[in-house]
Amino acid sequence: MAVWTGGRWQPFTKTHRDLTDRLVRRFDKVYIGIRYVPERSRGAPFDPEEVAAMIECVYPDNEKVETFFLRRYNPFAMKAEIQQHVPAGVPFYTRQKSWSYGVRLLRLPVIYEPRDGGAATDVRDLWYRGDERFADFVPRQVADYMSRPEVKARIPDVINKKAKFGIKRALAKGLTSK
Repeated sequence: MAVWTGGRWQPFTKTHRDLTDRLVRRFDKVYIGIRYVPERSRGAPFDPEEVAAMIECVYPDNEKVETFFLRRYNPFAMKAEIQQHVPAGVPFYTRQKSWSYGVRLLRLPVIYEPRDGGAATDVRDLWYRGDERFADFVPRQVADYMSRPEVKARIPDVINKKAKFGIKRALAKGLTSK
């Protein structure tokens, strides 16, 4: 049996890794949908391709873990996109009630199990302040990447930049598929 999950993973934290590890133990295949945020901002300082690389460096050569991008905000376009990457009938796993409601609206099967865990927002805030303790909350490979001078150099560019994505923006645009 397979399962899929989704999020921005900004950055991929130890909580995300622990969740993925649990799913890998429970399921034959784990599809990880990466919410495609086209422009860096305070809430999304990493390009989607960087996020995929973070996940893939934590799970090198693990055929049970596969990433894909969720580029659409229109729910129906998103459903079609999911179906391009995830076989029909594969349930969506989430620990966030809002995701479970949204996926149910698309008439896709959901496994909802509320769990505690650290928030990526807290990790980003430590990183933005230059507090090296951020590394305690992300896998070593991700900490190494986030500690690179060229990656840290982008902090001033993203720390005050408001996100240009999200459901409110999509609703304002009439839920276009772009």
